[in-house]
Amino acid sequence: MNNINLIKNSFLFVVFCNVLVDVCHKVLLQNIAFKVFDGSIQVVWISIINALIIIPFLLLFTFSGYLSDKYNKRDILVIGGISSFCLSVLMVIAYYSGSFYFAMFTLILLATQSAIYSPAKFGIILDIYGKDNLSKGNSSLQAVSMIAILFSIASASYIFENYYILNSLDNLKTKEELLSAIIPLSYYILPIAFLEMMVSLLVFRKLELSFNKNRKLKLDKKDFFKGKLLVKNIKLLSLNSVIFLCVIGLSIFWAISQGLLAVFPSFAKQYLQISNVFVINAVLAASGIGIAIGSYIYSRISKHYIEIGTIPFASIGMAITIFLATLVESITLLFLCFLVFGIFGGLFVVPLNSLIQFNANRKKLGTILAGNNWFHSVGMFLMLCLTTVVSFYHLDPLNTIYIILLITIVGTAYTIYKLPQSLILLFLKFVVGLKYKLEVNGVKNLPSTRGSFTFRKSCLMVRLGSNFYVKP
Repeated sequence: MNNINLIKNSFLFVVFCNVLVDVCHKVLLQNIAFKVFDGSIQVVWISIINALIIIPFLLLFTFSGYLSDKYNKRDILVIGGISSFCLSVLMVIAYYSGSFYFAMFTLILLATQSAIYSPAKFGIILDIYGKDNLSKGNSSLQAVSMIAILFSIASASYIFENYYILNSLDNLKTKEELLSAIIPLSYYILPIAFLEMMVSLLVFRKLELSFNKNRKLKLDKKDFFKGKLLVKNIKLLSLNSVIFLCVIGLSIFWAISQGLLAVFPSFAKQYLQISNVFVINAVLAASGIGIAIGSYIYSRISKHYIEIGTIPFASIGMAITIFLATLVESITLLFLCFLVFGIFGGLFVVPLNSLIQFNANRKKLGTILAGNNWFHSVGMFLMLCLTTVVSFYHLDPLNTIYIILLITIVGTAYTIYKLPQSLILLFLKFVVGLKYKLEVNGVKNLPSTRGSFTFRKSCLMVRLGSNFYVKP
């Protein structure tokens, strides 16, 4: 038991460090753009910096899925830890060079590492936590990832803003000058990357998995470069309607989040006269806190099974909170709006990720998870293209948020259309739970890729109803 707990804690720690390294570097570059540029140009630069994180996920979808299906996921995590440290060293060198474009290039390399790392990271959850605790594993991963993101945003922005004020850097007018001035801020990322590498080497190398290496799986290089494998892998996702709908839902959620991330700084600067990057990023980080809280709440609601009733419920909540965020003028209320948005987000993404893993063929899990990431990246990239285009035409940031809200409402309507019964079941569970305690056991015995029928002579209606409630 102690060994299992060590593996779980080490896995979550490595994920935390990996996210921290990527996000801190991105936040520092975004803060530079925020200080140097204003208005629509600022939105364009922030959108470009965010796009650099997304592009590798678009380009490496097939390759990362192939690596995760071909090789031991444990080995990919170990190599990922080593590469994260090496790229962090390169990042410091980029800051010393004073070239903003070199720093952007290192951001692309870090994103490339993440794109290859991600399918293995999600795929190994099934081995570490098992089917019975799949929701708990995804909740833990989602919570830790969000905590890492918000900690990165808050710490990097706080240190940046204080360093900026103390050293009177407001007289610097170019991004290159400001990049050279904040070299010391890049140092604290190195020890985090070093810890990630050491824990990966010391713990994951000893991890035994049920799947080691698929020697029969080959990568057709001609089809790969022609894009035929991409089309084939996308078709693989569409073969299972549950998986495909979950992927689309997650893609819309991350696209909406990315759009808010790109537009909100300009909105806050123009409408609320907020120029402090720590305050702005603290408001955005509130959504990360919310996702962590929402993930935890979901793990309490859904023990040993996958509760889908939270999906439409969370969709409605997210639409309402985005609208409220456009009305409030207080920083405290804005923080609360983004916090509640994140809570609904956690209740939305965790069951969708769990459904993908539960329904996926084990041998194709890496490709499916890579495809999931690819669709996320497409959604976020298209959203960044939208924010960039409307900024070029000087569309008001508030109107841009209204466009994002409209997309959210359409997605909510479709979710309710596809899952009307899940809201009713969630309500029934709440009512029944006031008097009775519902426990679900043996989900691991249910087949993921085909139907099943269970029969018990007594309480047949309750039994069948329970199966309908529990089986994704």
